[in-house]
Amino acid sequence: MTPTPSPSPVPGADDVNWTDVVSALSDAVVAIGTLGTLLLIVVTVRQQGRALGLQIEQLQHERDAREAAQRQAEQESRQRQLGEARRVRISTYEIEYRGGTIPLVHSLDTATELMQDIWHRQAGSGVAGAVEVKNGSDMVVRNLSFHADSLQRPQYIYREGATVLMQAYELDRLAPEAEATFIWPDINEQALHDAGLKMHFSDEDGRRWAVDLHAHTIRIDHLE
Repeated sequence: MTPTPSPSPVPGADDVNWTDVVSALSDAVVAIGTLGTLLLIVVTVRQQGRALGLQIEQLQHERDAREAAQRQAEQESRQRQLGEARRVRISTYEIEYRGGTIPLVHSLDTATELMQDIWHRQAGSGVAGAVEVKNGSDMVVRNLSFHADSLQRPQYIYREGATVLMQAYELDRLAPEAEATFIWPDINEQALHDAGLKMHFSDEDGRRWAVDLHAHTIRIDHLE
């Protein structure tokens, strides 16, 4: 009977360092765990990034809404300011005088004669150009003055209800619904129009405006 031969040993089997194998497997497991952790971190960061992006988008939307509301409020405020300023109007007429007597019949319900000694030197009769200012707004307007390239300043101002003329060219204030008359001696009404006359004034918040004889009103803070 022939004996069964023993199996041949696997070449190099006796040379395997199982410690190294176990260490390598451990390293692989650690690497896999690390990779999983990294993947989890990446997913978390992406989720947080999306959430942050949504928060930024929401904040931007809220800021845009606030800015739009502010712009709208400012626009409405400017429109209100302009609307009030447009209610301050000027109009011209002529005053006839004789020997220093000045009847302001245009701006009064009844004729009122205001005697001024400074005009007594005027011989005979003549005319004076006059601009009536009507404050139809709900605010007090201040620092009223007239401007024209080819015209001197007015010499007198008549406040509604006064008994004397003011020898002045600028009016400090004019109450709501009040009137005042600025007077240029020896200048007719047409000369006031030809000069392109404008009146400058301040509203209650200090904004400066100009109005002309055609009722055009503009803001002039940056021009003065």
